[in-house]
Amino acid sequence: MTSENPLHTELSNETRPLAFPGAGGEVVLVVVGLFLGILLYYSRQPPWPTVGLVGMFATAVYLALSFRYANPTSFADLNITRKKAGLYALIGLLVILPGWFFDSLYMYLTGRGWLQFGIATAPPLIISIVAIGISEELFFRGYIQGRLKSLGSNRWVRIIVVCALFMFYKVLIHVWEGWPITVYLEFFLFGAFKMLFETFWVDWTGSIVTPIVIHIGWDLIIFQGYAGVPPWAL
Repeated sequence: MTSENPLHTELSNETRPLAFPGAGGEVVLVVVGLFLGILLYYSRQPPWPTVGLVGMFATAVYLALSFRYANPTSFADLNITRKKAGLYALIGLLVILPGWFFDSLYMYLTGRGWLQFGIATAPPLIISIVAIGISEELFFRGYIQGRLKSLGSNRWVRIIVVCALFMFYKVLIHVWEGWPITVYLEFFLFGAFKMLFETFWVDWTGSIVTPIVIHIGWDLIIFQGYAGVPPWAL
């Protein structure tokens, strides 16, 4: 009789969270692969943006492969589950459209005209948006929010902490853009509402599918409407 390896016990599709088949060392790999990959991508100094993209995609592939097996004690819940994934993805798509409408309405009311509606088609931009969208959500609303939840923190405390860290990170990576102060205020005002909704949704449902879909879909539309391909995606 052979005993089943407890590190590779397959759970049901409805209840299986993402967990790693190894020990806690994978935590370091995830943090380095996601966050360091993001920072390298935004460095704008060749070849580091390419290295950052490779790091983010490699980490995403590792996470996808690890999803087949579960060891709930080896890694904190990353808020990834197959439960209602299709429904949550559809909700994410439905949220994007009213968000774009109100953003476009604001632009119109402030004298800048309606935003062009369309989806970005430039390959460098699509690759960048997908890599950044998945990596940022996995790191902030997956790893950080999941860890805070596993430590038994208060719901609203962890929501505020995750939003604050995410906003601080956004300030660091966009401060070099040289936008007018009013543009920064608008960017972070709209971003704050979006962050609060997505972070609360993850805490309520235990799934980051909706924020990932919103993040990628929103950027594909909004960059096409504003400026096409931003400099950091080239």
